[in-house]
Amino acid sequence: MANTNLDRANTNSAASLSRSLSVFARASSIALGLLLTAPGCAGEGGAELDEIEAIVLECPTGIFPWIPQTAYKPNDLVTFEGEVFSARPPGHVAQVDWLPPIVPALWQPVECSNGNPAPEPPDQEEPAPPQNGFPALLDVRFFQLDLAAVGAPGNSGAIFQVVNAVAQNSVVDLDNFAANARVTFENDAQGRQVEVRRNGAFESRQTFAAGIQEAVATVGGKKRLQLVRNHNTGAFEGIIIAPSFDANAPISAFVVPVGGGRVRHLVIEDIANNQRNDYRGEAVVDAASLRPLEFVFFQQFQGGLVAQPESKAMVERFGGFAGIVRGF
Repeated sequence: MANTNLDRANTNSAASLSRSLSVFARASSIALGLLLTAPGCAGEGGAELDEIEAIVLECPTGIFPWIPQTAYKPNDLVTFEGEVFSARPPGHVAQVDWLPPIVPALWQPVECSNGNPAPEPPDQEEPAPPQNGFPALLDVRFFQLDLAAVGAPGNSGAIFQVVNAVAQNSVVDLDNFAANARVTFENDAQGRQVEVRRNGAFESRQTFAAGIQEAVATVGGKKRLQLVRNHNTGAFEGIIIAPSFDANAPISAFVVPVGGGRVRHLVIEDIANNQRNDYRGEAVVDAASLRPLEFVFFQQFQGGLVAQPESKAMVERFGGFAGIVRGF
């Protein structure tokens, strides 16, 4: 009996050791993948995509884009910047700084034998024409910044692709409310006409006078969008609250005219709303289309809104986003 118990104990210990080694190997693999992507390792910006051997698959249509904070199972397919990737075993929960092209321990590049179904990153489009004398309430271009197109250093271009995707999700979410809302008109205390849209818990209000557009949108009584746009000069100041994560998060945007049909476009985000891994990017862009022309600046910082003097001042002028934006 003693030998049987000893054998059973040895068997259990071996199984436990095997599981521990498996977990250790997986952790080491992830750590190595992350290490290879650290600045200064494996060349500037980490391992290059073309250094990693792609697997050949017949890809289905309708592959969804990679989204942070999503739980991916082994062999799940995603698209990122026009490429297809397959999640490696045992799966993981995506994080904003674990981008598919730069973490080979988590993602395997895929070559689709039937043609790549991954769409190229969409071009920024002009907003819809004015309705009832009012410009479009939502224009995602102000909250997006294509740093990759202007040769931004390191992985900053890929990081802002994530920011751009979160902004797109936020605008689509609000646009679904606004497009199906009941539209009425009122006059404010200054005698300006106010366009009011209501759809369930959604309400937006905007004015447009002397080329100045001011707008605010709320869902369930909480602000999700506020902006001031000067259609005469191209200046813009606004903040959108992204609902794409467990904690709603701010993306702030500033556009400042610099002459010659050009403007400086600054975007500051804390897309996990955790006061860590915050990013700010700036580029000179075309004033009419907001297409990028020249890289200016990229920075990673920590601290949330309290570390963003421009955004903090804007939120104060807008009357606050209490209970939504951390760090303020």
